[in-house]
Amino acid sequence: MSEKQDNRPGIAASLYKPLSERDVGRIIEEALRVLEKSGMLVYSDTARSAFEKAGAVVDAEQPLVRLPRSLVEDAIASNPSSITLYSRDGAGEQQGSFRNRWNSDLCSRS
Repeated sequence: MSEKQDNRPGIAASLYKPLSERDVGRIIEEALRVLEKSGMLVYSDTARSAFEKAGAVVDAEQPLVRLPRSLVEDAIASNPSSITLYSRDGAGEQQGSFRNRWNSDLCSRS
């Protein structure tokens, strides 16, 4: 099975790098810090329960959930490197790594 050629307009996302690796690292570090120290408000009892079961710190007085760095990193690491998308009728299968394509695809559509 050969890989399909991408003939859509625009440049490939892997070529577009508006931030340096250092800047990306700083953003990731700050996001992890915010999730761990400040947390986020989660209003769903079901979601708070799932977060708590996974190891998050859930505040009993308010809908605040704090996510330890290790929990976030483990969740990211457990994601697949590629996915297969199907149309509603099951036809039109498309497989690939979409990690760097979402923004460029959305911007190139008219």
